[in-house]
Amino acid sequence: MGIIKFYNYYRILEVDPKASNEVIDKAYKALSLKYHPDRKFDNRIEDKIIDMVIINDAYNTLKDKVRRSEYDRNFKKISFQVLLSEGIMGFIKLRRVKVIEIDTSWY
Repeated sequence: MGIIKFYNYYRILEVDPKASNEVIDKAYKALSLKYHPDRKFDNRIEDKIIDMVIINDAYNTLKDKVRRSEYDRNFKKISFQVLLSEGIMGFIKLRRVKVIEIDTSWY
């Protein structure tokens, strides 16, 4: 299959996995002000657009009850796969980083 990128939406929004919708809303608004491409023009406009797309996707996923539970199930599956393929250090890394590349060719 190859390499896939998995985004840790909780780390992206800087919230706890048990965060309420109110906490998610506040985190999203703060990050939107910080990363929105219209807020500050500089040479990184393309990077800011990509950042906002990921932030928006994280927000829309975690805000919706059904999408969030599906995301959580997938996160648990990926966590287990990372644990099997990369050991405990890969598992710890998955919990700490915002995005991880996973080699799916082994399974």
